[in-house]
Amino acid sequence: MKKDLEEGKPTCIKCKKAMEPVQIKLGTINARAWKCSKCGEEILHPLDAEKALLMAKLKKGIKLKVGILNKAPYVRFPKEFHKLLHKGETVSLSAKAPGNFFMRIEKGP
Repeated sequence: MKKDLEEGKPTCIKCKKAMEPVQIKLGTINARAWKCSKCGEEILHPLDAEKALLMAKLKKGIKLKVGILNKAPYVRFPKEFHKLLHKGETVSLSAKAPGNFFMRIEKGP
């Protein structure tokens, strides 16, 4: 099936007809997919499906413990956030309300 995805014409599993490429909205993500014109079966592109699952997991929120290193508090982010952060980017952290922080990732120079 990998070869079919690279060529852009996978075959429907149910009715064995060629599928057409479409765009599907998954929350805030526009995912690449293929749809069968006969039975309506849809297949998501694996990379877009992975991205959608990651965003859904991060939207739920993750509880982190605060540590202290040389009298300074720190928080370690799990590997899911590692995919969103890149070297050279700046992170802006602001307090929206007592006990409520907002973090924005800004692109580096």
